[in-house]
Amino acid sequence: MSAFASDHTTSEMIWSVLVNRMESGRWYELSELYTLIEHHVELLPDDYDADAPRSVSPRWQRNVRNVLQRRKTAGDLDWNRPGRYRLT
Repeated sequence: MSAFASDHTTSEMIWSVLVNRMESGRWYELSELYTLIEHHVELLPDDYDADAPRSVSPRWQRNVRNVLQRRKTAGDLDWNRPGRYRLT
């Protein structure tokens, strides 16, 4: 179990994995970032709940997108369409 106490994966956990696992200067597709999180975070049962009513997308993927959006706005990540990211 992680040092973070929560019933779901936190933004801090997601960012920690991304910043420590992404290679500097390399562009990553969103699906690759999902894979990084799946392989390096112990996803918890609540992470698999739907991210919205009538949605089939799991909460943890929405949380990854939220982290990417915040870090992009803060200048920690570059973004290029249609959804590629790299560390700045």
